[in-house]
Amino acid sequence: MRDPPMQVSLWGLKFTLEHLRKQWNVKYTYKLDMKELSFGPSKLDYFPVPWCNLPAKYMLSVDCSGNLIKEIPDEISRLTELQVFNASNNKLVTLPPSFGKLYKLQDLILNNNRLLFLPTEMTSLRELRTMDVEDNYIGDVPHCGKMVEVPGKIQYLLAMVEGRQTGVVTMTSLELTAIPDDVFEWPGKKISASPSRHNKLVDTGSGVPIDAAGFTKIVELCLNDNLMYELDGKVSLLEDLRIMTIRRNHIVHPCHELEKMPVLEELDLSENDIREFPEGMKFPPTLKVLKLSFNKIRVLPKVLMYLEHLEILHADSNSLHMIPEELSACTALKEMILAKNFFEELPRALAALHNMRTLDISCNQLITIPSQIGGMSSMTRLNLHENQLIFFPPSIGWMVNLQELTMANNGIHVLPRSVCKLYDLLSLDFSYNAMTKLLPYIGNFTRMKELRLSFNEIVELPVQVTQCLAPLIFIILSIHVFILQLLTEMSIAGGKIAQPDYTQAGSQSNRVCPSINREAK
Repeated sequence: MRDPPMQVSLWGLKFTLEHLRKQWNVKYTYKLDMKELSFGPSKLDYFPVPWCNLPAKYMLSVDCSGNLIKEIPDEISRLTELQVFNASNNKLVTLPPSFGKLYKLQDLILNNNRLLFLPTEMTSLRELRTMDVEDNYIGDVPHCGKMVEVPGKIQYLLAMVEGRQTGVVTMTSLELTAIPDDVFEWPGKKISASPSRHNKLVDTGSGVPIDAAGFTKIVELCLNDNLMYELDGKVSLLEDLRIMTIRRNHIVHPCHELEKMPVLEELDLSENDIREFPEGMKFPPTLKVLKLSFNKIRVLPKVLMYLEHLEILHADSNSLHMIPEELSACTALKEMILAKNFFEELPRALAALHNMRTLDISCNQLITIPSQIGGMSSMTRLNLHENQLIFFPPSIGWMVNLQELTMANNGIHVLPRSVCKLYDLLSLDFSYNAMTKLLPYIGNFTRMKELRLSFNEIVELPVQVTQCLAPLIFIILSIHVFILQLLTEMSIAGGKIAQPDYTQAGSQSNRVCPSINREAK
C-alpha cells in the first residue's frame, strides 16, 4: 500500500509523516492531544488506512475533502469517537457498511460525489444531526436487487437527522406500519451552549427545542401517507410532543394513551378509517387543534366537552348525524368545520360558543336554523351552503361582525330584514335559491365587495341596489335559469357603470332592463 501524503494538518500545525511515526512510538502519545485530521485538498486518490489506527478516543474530526478518493476503507469504523466526517468534493461511489458503527457521528458531509446509495446500516447513527448528500446520484438509479428499499431508508435517515437538529420529525410515504422505535428511543442529544469547533452547525438562535439539561426534544411528528392501521400505545412516551399529524393512513381506532400526552396541542387524524372512538377514551386536555376530516365517524365523542383549550375542530366529510350539545362546553372554539355530513338540525346550546369566528356546516340536510345562533356575536364567516333551508332567523342581525355569509343552494324566498344590520358584510352569496325580489335595505351594504344572486327568480332590482353596485368587485345576478348577461358583462371603472348591449337579451331579461337603465342613470 502506498504511503499517505508527507504532511498532514493537526489543529493547523503541519507535521511530516516521519515525525508522526516517530511520535507514535513514544510513550504517552496522547499528550499530542490530536482531535482533527485533515489531508486535503491534495489530489489523493485513496483514503490512508494508517490514519484509522490513530488513538480513537482523541480523533473527533476527519476532513478529506477536495481529493480524488473513490472509496472509504472498512477500517474507518475504528475511529469510534468520530463526530465530524467531511468527504465532500471527491469521487465516492459508496460508503462501507462499517460506517454504521460510527455511533457518535454528528455531522456528515458528502456533497459533490458520485454516491448511488447509502448503506442501510447508517440508520443506526442515532447521534447524526447534520447530513449533506447534495450533488450525488442517490435516487436516480433503477430499483433492483437490494436497492429496492434504499430510497426509503435514505429518506428515513434524513428525517431522523432533521429531527435531531430541529425537533421536527417528518416520515411521509415510507410505508411505515407503526411509529418507528427510533422515535420512542429518542437519543438524548446534547446541544452545546455555544457553537463549538467540532459542532459548528449548531445554531443556538434557531429555536432548537432543548430541555433544562440541554438535550434536544421531539416536538412535532408527521407520519402522513403510510400504512398504519393503529396507533402504538407507546405514543404516550413522547412527553414533549406538541404536534402530531397522521393523515392518509388506515387508522381505525385511536388509542387510549393519547390522553397521557401532557403537552400535545395539535392532533391531525384526517383521511383515515376511523368509525368510532373507543369507550372511555379521552383526548389530551391541552389540545387546541383537532382535525378528523375525511373519516367515517358517526358520532362525535362527548369527551370533547373537557377540552377547554380547543380552538379549532375539523370533522367535515364524515357520517355525522348530530352535533352533541356537550360541544357547547368548548367555549374557546374559534373555528368549526362540519361540512359534508348528515346534520338535520343544530343544537341551541351552540349559542354559548361566543368566541366562534368561522362556522362551516355546508352540504348537510339542515331544515331550520335555531334563532339562538345569533348569540355567536364574534362570527365573521358563516357557511350554510347546500342545505334545505327555506327560512333564515332574524337573529342573524345580531352577528354584527359577520363579513362573509354563504347561503347558496337552499330554498330561501326572502332575506330577513335584520340583515341590514350587518354593516361589515363583505361577501354575500344567496345564489341558487327561490328569491323573487330584493328588498331595498340590501343597499345598506356599503362595504360589500362580492354579491352573488344568480339562479333565483328576481325580476327587478330596487334602486338602492343599483346605487351600491359601483364599489362591488364581483357581481353575478340572474333571472330564473337565464343568466343575466347585462350584469355579468358590466365593467365597473371609476365608480361608473358601463351599460352593456341589451339587444341580444331575451324576453325575460328585457323585463328588468328598463328598470336597471333608469335606476343606473
